[in-house]
Amino acid sequence: MKLILNNNNISSLTGIEYFTNLVSLEVGNNPLLTLNLQMPSLKKLTCHNAQLTELMVDGLPNLEEIYCGDNWITYLDLSATNVFQLNVSNNPNLVWVNVRNGVLNGCIILLMPGVD
Repeated sequence: MKLILNNNNISSLTGIEYFTNLVSLEVGNNPLLTLNLQMPSLKKLTCHNAQLTELMVDGLPNLEEIYCGDNWITYLDLSATNVFQLNVSNNPNLVWVNVRNGVLNGCIILLMPGVD
C-alpha cells in the first residue's frame, strides 16, 4: 500500500503506525519538524521539504529508499535499515550520516556553502 500525503499542512503523523501494510509513504511539503516512525513494512519514505529537524528511522528495518532533501536534519542513523537509495540534499545542518550495515547504491549528499 502507498500513502501520499504531500502538501496537506500536516504537522503530526500520530496513528500512522496502524497502517501495518504500508510500503511507501510520502509526506513532503508538510510542517512536520520530527519523524519517528515504527513501521516494519515501510520500504520507501519521501519527506522532502518537511521542515524536519529530526528523523529517526530505527523502527523501519525494511526501509530501502529515503528521500529527505530540503530539511534541517543534523544527524541521520540508517544503520538499522536496508537503505540503498538516499537523498539528503540541501540539509544545511547535516553533519553526520551513518549507513553502516547498509548497501548504498545511490547517494546524494550536497553540502551547502560553509560546510566541511
